[in-house]
Order: sequence, then C-alpha cells, then structure tokens
Amino acid sequence: MNTGKYAGRGETIPGDEKTVRAISEHIQGDWCTPGNPREVTVESMIPVVDHCINRSY
Repeated sequence: MNTGKYAGRGETIPGDEKTVRAISEHIQGDWCTPGNPREVTVESMIPVVDHCINRSY
C-alpha cells in the first residue's frame, strides 16, 4: 500500500459511506463477478466492504 501508482494517497482507506459505496460499485466491474454462485449487487456488497474496512456489521 502507498507504493507505485498509489504513492502519496495515504496509509488508510476511509470507512465513510461514500467510500464504502464506491468500492462496492467498483466490485461490479470485476471480471469474476458474473461467475459468482451468489448474486452480487452493490447493496449486497456494502455490508461486506463495510465490515472489511470498519470491522463491524
């Protein structure tokens, strides 16, 4: 983290709603998403991403 193209962006990822939603929306563009056995939507990913960043549901 904080190397290469991410240099100077900081050591942490903000856990605010805007960032969590942005990451959840970004997940939709992953080429593996359509092959998931479960439906992956922005709304279904928000609690997962929030937990990863903030460590709580």
